[in-house]
Amino acid sequence: MLRKPRIINAELNHMLASMGHTDILLVTDAGFPIPSDAWVVDLSIVRNFPDLVPVLEIVSEVFMAEKLIYADFVPVHNPNLHQALERLFQDCTHETVTHEAMMSDIAKKAKGIVRTGGYDPWGNIALVAGVDLGEWFDKEGASLPGAYEERARQLGKGIVPEGEPK
Repeated sequence: MLRKPRIINAELNHMLASMGHTDILLVTDAGFPIPSDAWVVDLSIVRNFPDLVPVLEIVSEVFMAEKLIYADFVPVHNPNLHQALERLFQDCTHETVTHEAMMSDIAKKAKGIVRTGGYDPWGNIALVAGVDLGEWFDKEGASLPGAYEERARQLGKGIVPEGEPK
């Protein structure tokens, strides 16, 4: 996962730098039941500080997400959070799952969990790490397989599809 320096929290930087393609970073609200064996960076101090959305804003600037996963309740029952997710993560796929799946399956699969002070209903957002296709396929002789073409278009990269000259 490629990232740009901005965050000054050493443990959060370490966590983000350790993420590889398809690893899951789970950014949670204050009430999320974190598994006892999870790698956690707990940023929470008091109620809503730091709040969930500002943490997601900063993470979105340095973390290349290819997919976002959140509870199916969010679009209807927390529309402000849903709008923020759509704004911050326009270039990736959004998937909804049950709240129960977020708390069990997704939490167990997460490589790292960032706990915020946010008091947000269903404010637990899984970011699946991607790669910058422009960075990975810019070497001489490398070509982008057809399966990746749509993703490259989503990212707005000027990548030449497989079989076409560079």
